[in-house]
Amino acid sequence: MIYKMRWGIETSFRELKYHVGLIAFHSKKKDCVIQEIYASLIMYNFSMLITENILIYDDRHNNYHYKINYAIAIHACIRFFRSTHAYPSLLEELIARNKCPVRPDRFADRKTRYHSAIPFNYRLS
Repeated sequence: MIYKMRWGIETSFRELKYHVGLIAFHSKKKDCVIQEIYASLIMYNFSMLITENILIYDDRHNNYHYKINYAIAIHACIRFFRSTHAYPSLLEELIARNKCPVRPDRFADRKTRYHSAIPFNYRLS
């Protein structure tokens, strides 16, 4: 249970870092960096609040259940927030259209390749 909670936190930080844009800061001052962090957190919370209220209808023709593609949903919410003439219904429709199947029983073996390592103190003679 603790590992599952930790995994959820790490997943949210991955989305916050890469999709919201917290991988690089635009300023050098401490106060401005803190402001960027809070702005990114607010944008992440805004996009998650929007995506939680969207219902996805399952097609009976497919064997999969679907979930929202959070990367596309975050980018759509950012564009909605920056736009001057955007409609919330169109945002919800765009997010609901971009979904991906849930495949809980999938697993793949790790493909390991063996590389011959060369030590740093190796001399070519």
